[in-house]
Amino acid sequence: MIISSADLDFTVYHCGSAWAPRMGLRILHKPTGIVVESSSRRTLHANRSAAWELLIAELEAHTDHLRQLELF
Repeated sequence: MIISSADLDFTVYHCGSAWAPRMGLRILHKPTGIVVESSSRRTLHANRSAAWELLIAELEAHTDHLRQLELF
């Protein structure tokens, strides 16, 4: 699956508390409108990896759904 960087919108935000600061990441895939986010990990790098895994899984599920509907 090829994903163009022009089709993605990244949003980084602060979450957590003063004692446990964390950086969350939200990824929007513009063509499909799929939004995934991850803020449960301690580092931005770990949240980025988790969000990518979620995005790929969601896009594969979306593609499978379209194939089942015979629209793909």
